Amino acid sequence: MPLESREKSTPNQAQAVGIIGAGQLALMLAEAALELELTPHILAQSPHDPAAQMDQVKVKIGSLQDSQMLTELAKATEILTFESELVPLDVLAQASRLSGSEKSHCKIYPSPQVMGVCSDKLKQKQMLRGARIPTSDWIVMPRDSEPPEKWLTQVASQFPAGAMIKWARGGYDGRGNFLFKPETANHEKAERFIEKARERESDIYAEELIEIKNEIAVVTTRSIRGESIQLPTVITRQVRSVCAEVRGPANLLGIAQKSVQVAEEYALQIGEALDITGTYAVEFFVKDDSSVIVNEIAPRVHNSGHFSQDTATTSQFKNHWLGLLGRNLGSTQTTPFFGMINILGEQHIQNPKPFYLNEKGITSHWYGKMESRPDRKLGHVNVEADTPARLEQRLETVKTAIKNWHKSL
Repeated sequence: MPLESREKSTPNQAQAVGIIGAGQLALMLAEAALELELTPHILAQSPHDPAAQMDQVKVKIGSLQDSQMLTELAKATEILTFESELVPLDVLAQASRLSGSEKSHCKIYPSPQVMGVCSDKLKQKQMLRGARIPTSDWIVMPRDSEPPEKWLTQVASQFPAGAMIKWARGGYDGRGNFLFKPETANHEKAERFIEKARERESDIYAEELIEIKNEIAVVTTRSIRGESIQLPTVITRQVRSVCAEVRGPANLLGIAQKSVQVAEEYALQIGEALDITGTYAVEFFVKDDSSVIVNEIAPRVHNSGHFSQDTATTSQFKNHWLGLLGRNLGSTQTTPFFGMINILGEQHIQNPKPFYLNEKGITSHWYGKMESRPDRKLGHVNVEADTPARLEQRLETVKTAIKNWHKSL
């Protein structure tokens, strides 16, 4: 659903591009940058981080909270982007000062203003309400020192069927989420969860539990020229709040076409409302009546778009750079059916042996992390197929292979 192009001057094609962070998303962004004959510069916290192990990239080792390291990265690059929205606010402020400096030729995408909203889930909710885009109801815990028990009693009263208590900042892959069920009397655990948020100086809120039928996600790329392009909407499956599996196109695998169309339109509206530049993802809940509401926004390349590496004409990673460079966005046409399985850790293991399964219609991606932990993302496997039946068959092949791999560790 591309938007009408708005005439803007196209910048010179950047040769040096920077990435703050060096995890698996930075790894795949760097791979895409190299394909486009760009030189990626990466700020890594450890030489063992996935992207820091790559050849042909320039790596700076240091804290992501070190403004001097960020300054050096910005001086060496023409475009600077983020691997994660979990960048400290002081780094965002430093990035803003750099991008606004007359002496700096480096442009920051997404803007620090966008990252400031999207790095805070409570601000996301407030933005959605202001834009009249549906999301679940919520209540915020006051910042004063009143005992958590008083607020939990209010949560139980307002959301008697239960609520998800969340840290506004710092949570990902299920971390920073606490399922609160009034009838199970888990108030003591909830209070400990709240105290951890206070230690992190994060706001806390509770959102109503919604009866949902499915979860779907839309990955969009929005260029500096104002053009947008979207990958097909996908169905996602979570395990312990961590994405375990993706399959699509959603409208051909049981999700109502109306739900898909509305989700894609909301995703475009969010991009416009925030003025996001680059690739971003919006996660949705699909209710029993096929209506959709926004769960969360990620202002970056996203797990739900990994399938595009092997099953789409242009990956989400390559389109991210094309959008930031002001080039024409690439086609998001895909194979008829596709899927992705995350390789998640099950136990603590140092230097786990790589998982490898490449055969017809199946491609593995290993991140090279030095430690396996429960639910840690170690890699993923992309699958393509001509029919839904063939897709399911290949996904089962992958799941079986991952189970056998875990047994062999």
